[in-house]
Amino acid sequence: MKVIALNSSPRGEGISKTGVLLDALVEGMREAGAEVETIHLRQKKINNCMGCFTCWTKSPGVCIHKDDMSRELFPKWLEADIAVYATPLYHFTVNASMKAFIERTLPFLEPFLIKVDGKTFHPLRQIPRQQWCYLQQGSRSNPCLNSSPHTLTSCSARVCWRKSTGRRPKC
Repeated sequence: MKVIALNSSPRGEGISKTGVLLDALVEGMREAGAEVETIHLRQKKINNCMGCFTCWTKSPGVCIHKDDMSRELFPKWLEADIAVYATPLYHFTVNASMKAFIERTLPFLEPFLIKVDGKTFHPLRQIPRQQWCYLQQGSRSNPCLNSSPHTLTSCSARVCWRKSTGRRPKC
């Protein structure tokens, strides 16, 4: 199983709590036999999506930007079986570098809308191989942390940390 673990914390090793949580999760995934690549978005050049929609019209599926996202990250993201999005919470959602990464996955969608079972959405250009997992580090008192069923809250991620280190976390 191929896993891409994206860390959007701007803080370096030993300082980033998001990194500490992600490292514990990655360690457990590797012990379970997964091939995991951790990518620190702070070390990558990812231009912001300009909303030009060239990736939908003139060059379907290909972004106009020639940066680390188009040359390296997007192809790895497409090939992964699981994508882990690790982000600190600064203002109730993912931080700016993770949002830029997510927005640059726009070429994965078709430019038209379809309606299925009363829901309207953009179809995907291909059947996705991956499942997504969000690892958010932030305040437990923040009600937004538990808004998604696919989100590992900081407390549940600390359980992974405890299992990997043998230390009892403060939840």
